[in-house]
Amino acid sequence: MKHSVWKHALLLLLFSAPASAQMTYLGLKDESNVRKAQKASTASFTYWSKTKIIGDYLYVPTRKGIYRKNLKTTLNDTLWQQYALPNVPVRDFVKNGTSVLAITHTEGTSNLIMKSANDGQSFTDATSSFFFKNTSVNGILQIAQNPNDANSVAVLHRGYGIAQSTDFGSNWKNLHAFLGGYQDWFVGFNPNDSGNIMYTGEEIFFRSYVQATYDGGTTWQRVDSLQTHCTHGIAFHPTDKNVMLSYGEGRIGRSTDQGRTWTDFNFFPIYVFKVLYDPANPDIVYASGDFPGISDDLLIYKSADGGKTWYLSYRQTLKNSDGIMDLQLYKDQLIIYTLINGIYFIDTALLEVQDPEVAAKTTVYPNPATEVVHIESPYTLNRVSLYDHTGKRVLQQTLNSGKASVNLQALAAGIYHVVLDTEKGSASKKIIKK
Repeated sequence: MKHSVWKHALLLLLFSAPASAQMTYLGLKDESNVRKAQKASTASFTYWSKTKIIGDYLYVPTRKGIYRKNLKTTLNDTLWQQYALPNVPVRDFVKNGTSVLAITHTEGTSNLIMKSANDGQSFTDATSSFFFKNTSVNGILQIAQNPNDANSVAVLHRGYGIAQSTDFGSNWKNLHAFLGGYQDWFVGFNPNDSGNIMYTGEEIFFRSYVQATYDGGTTWQRVDSLQTHCTHGIAFHPTDKNVMLSYGEGRIGRSTDQGRTWTDFNFFPIYVFKVLYDPANPDIVYASGDFPGISDDLLIYKSADGGKTWYLSYRQTLKNSDGIMDLQLYKDQLIIYTLINGIYFIDTALLEVQDPEVAAKTTVYPNPATEVVHIESPYTLNRVSLYDHTGKRVLQQTLNSGKASVNLQALAAGIYHVVLDTEKGSASKKIIKK
């Protein structure tokens, strides 16, 4: 990655997140270490693995194969199942029932794409001769699956662009020959218009690109470009084909015309590696990434207006931290894939945007408290959630009133974090249970 100073970063309005909130560690610190995987390859810029949630399972491609975890039953432990390809560095993969296509970190003449027909129990080399017709530079970077047709997948090839298969990897055709060549990051189908495919990255002379087709690959156009920049990806709106966010080195942009033009730019002090819509409420969007220099801070940003404005909603200091690679949402838990420190999660209620007026006008008393804490607000309280120092939710009440009483008798002594969801906005308070 390039290193630069983001002079526009102060334009972003930031709120410091509560120090008492903590992520919960889920494991895979060694297996999912992106930097170790990059050091093992001569093409270090090409290894940027991504997680997936399929059903109740979280899948993590790592430098030691694909792991998975049942989030419904094992969210609070560090136990993982080795799902497939043990000790093989996997960049990305897709599933179609019990069939799996995995993109490996291999470069050369074989094992670029591995295929399983038995849900990962065994794999065979599915690298088509198609990928060796145009170049000797052979490596598959990313794979995307059409959400409306599981057999239709597209890949980025390190040497000559984007290709598509409509039979889940058996046959391929070239869709577009352009590829930046310096950093090529993302390919994806618009879930609301599968003829709209987009891919992004950075050219050799440090100019970003977003390439788009609106007719399934027949014609293409370059819809965004910026000097000294890399576009890391596109976040598609869950229900509106016209709305999407582009993200990259210190910037998030917004489009309301299916990516043809971009506005509402926000500038960040980090390289943004992932932007994630909440499918249940697309006005809520999360973003995270990595500082271009050395830092011990992990940051998560949140937007409550669909990506027009952003706030720093969570900060955690983790020694020798190297940022956040990916985010996933499972019910009310945000899954966090760090670059070198493994997988974590945090309850999304701890990431609420703090409304200063709600915080100033809402009273929580007595504090410290022994048995009961009372809450009074001029705004209707919709929900009150209580978290311990590790970030675990220990109590939640649904309300429709400006007053609430929370019984603390069953809780151990210590510091707790109260998140208040009101008709106007959210606020958080610390309380001490004696």
